[in-house]
Amino acid sequence: EEVKEEARKVDKSTKAAESDDTKKAVKKMKDNQEKTTLGDISALSDLKNKMDGK
Repeated sequence: EEVKEEARKVDKSTKAAESDDTKKAVKKMKDNQEKTTLGDISALSDLKNKMDGK
């Protein structure tokens, strides 16, 4: 019984660690995507200004 209980505890802690890693990876991807989008907007704005002759 003790072995089974210990195995359950280890399994729970492993799942929690994996969940934290997944959350961190998703947050990093979202942050990178946001930066890219803002960079694209800036680049398009610069291009528009060049095309308008400004």
